[in-house]
Amino acid sequence: MRAFLLVPLFSAGFSYAATIDFTFRALTAEVSVNGGPAVKTDLAVKLLADTSKLVSGGGYGNSDRYLDLKGFVSSKTLGLLNVEATTPLTVDIGAPAATGPFRDATVLMVSNNVVNGIFDLRDVGRWDRTSDIGPLRGPATASGPLKIALKNGSTLSITTLESVEPWGKASFQAVVMPDTKAFEGNLRKLGEKELVLESPDKRALRLRLIAKTMFRDPQGSPIRDSLLRPGDRLSVTVNKDDPETAVAVVLVEKRAR
Repeated sequence: MRAFLLVPLFSAGFSYAATIDFTFRALTAEVSVNGGPAVKTDLAVKLLADTSKLVSGGGYGNSDRYLDLKGFVSSKTLGLLNVEATTPLTVDIGAPAATGPFRDATVLMVSNNVVNGIFDLRDVGRWDRTSDIGPLRGPATASGPLKIALKNGSTLSITTLESVEPWGKASFQAVVMPDTKAFEGNLRKLGEKELVLESPDKRALRLRLIAKTMFRDPQGSPIRDSLLRPGDRLSVTVNKDDPETAVAVVLVEKRAR
């Protein structure tokens, strides 16, 4: 029998960074799918930013730029629900060196030097980057169609977040999530109140499960914990203030049977 050292998570040498949940939302975005004709549609783009990957003054008009964001796209009209994006995306916040209604008032999604977002959001210039803000509403702006490839094989081309008057209804929101750390390992044991995960260095990490612990599939959809089996590869998120309790458990890959 193989032996595993059970270690408390706080001694396992993991570091933490806060996460900010940016959401761009549109009622009448103009979007084409897989190169087809553009349609007017509802659209929500959720982007998760790691605060350790912030470049101050690195974006448009000396905006703060958040790098390597994990994106998810939803649209009732297009039949999308939290579909993960594979295109590298960044977010620019602020633009203190811009002029007119863009100065200290702009939020942009950025990919391949194309920007698409919202301007004339005056509260953005006063945002402290540590508390929640929004939803804020303003007019849309874009330098060109922003192309986003999705894990389901589709490619969206977002021309604008607003396609009909009156302008000023595109919205932006930022929610600062508690300091967390997500790490991966193979499931060793799953009980009603406890999960044991084998880390890459073969240590066994014991984590508490609570009623609020979320279990999700690779696309972010909720799943039953009973679907998990020993050997499945998981990504587990813990809170800095309670590093021995699992906040979220994501199935990364099923073990080959």
